[in-house]
Amino acid sequence: MEIGFNPITTPHTLPINPDKFREMIAEQAYYKAEKRGFITGHEMDDWLEAEGEVRNQCFYWFHEIVFDMKRNKIIESFNQGKQIEHKQRIAFHEAGHATAIYLNNKARNLPPVFFSNYV
Repeated sequence: MEIGFNPITTPHTLPINPDKFREMIAEQAYYKAEKRGFITGHEMDDWLEAEGEVRNQCFYWFHEIVFDMKRNKIIESFNQGKQIEHKQRIAFHEAGHATAIYLNNKARNLPPVFFSNYV
């Protein structure tokens, strides 16, 4: 059996509530201003930079969800022992992503992000 994955190519749109999206941007922009000591004159730069970061993160999350749905469908075709082994490997892989995001945020003095990986 051959298993493959075809990435979805979609325009840079977000499946998220616009109010929640603005709230996420505002929080990110706040942390940028806080890091700079709230010196005025950079509000628009903070907002635009935060918007790009949040948009990229949401876009990444959306594609992760789609990928997870496809991956889970493939895993369902495995026998029980193979399913457990594969899910454990995925959990370790996802933990690596979480660690990278955590360390990147820490290096940039951004607030912590909490993850929950399960098998």
